[in-house]
Amino acid sequence: PAVSALEDDVYNLRAKLLRANSKATPSAAGARLPMRELSVIRHALAPLRQETIWLLRYLRPQRDALDGLLRWAKDETEVAGGQALLSAADLARVREATFKLGSLIDQLDALGDSGAVLQEELVALTTEVIASSDNKIAQVGLALSVLVLVQVGVDLVEFAHAAGLVDLNAVFGE
Repeated sequence: PAVSALEDDVYNLRAKLLRANSKATPSAAGARLPMRELSVIRHALAPLRQETIWLLRYLRPQRDALDGLLRWAKDETEVAGGQALLSAADLARVREATFKLGSLIDQLDALGDSGAVLQEELVALTTEVIASSDNKIAQVGLALSVLVLVQVGVDLVEFAHAAGLVDLNAVFGE
C-alpha cells in the first residue's frame, strides 16, 4: 500500500503539472507557468523522492538476505547429502517473498526514475520562466536606454543652443 500511495502521489503531481501547463499564460516565447505553481509541485515532489529512497534502502537488504537464504538452503542441501535446511513449503514461501519483494523494489526503482524525470522537467520549466523574465528585463532596459539616449541628445542640443553654439531658430525656423 505504501508503494501504491507513493506511485499515486507522483503521478498526481505529474498530472497537476500537465494541467497547469495546459492552462499556462501565453507569452512571446510560448506558454509559461507561474513560478509559484512550479515551486509548489517541486516542494511536494521532494519528500516523495526521499521516501522512495528510504524504502529502497530498507527493502534492498531484505531482498539480499532472502536471496542469501535461498542460496544457503540450496548449498546446504547439496553439501549435507540431501538434508534440507528448509522444508519444501518454507522454501516455496521464501521464494514467493523474494519474488514479491523484488517486484516492490522494481516498482520503487521505476518510481524513483519517474520522480527524477519530473524533477528534471520542473528544472527545465523553471529555467524557461527565468529566461523569459530575463528577456523581458533586457527589453525594458533597452527601451529605457534608448529613451535616456534621446533625452541626453535633446539636453545637449538645448545646451548648445543656450551657449550660442547652435542656432535652433535658423535650423527649424520661427
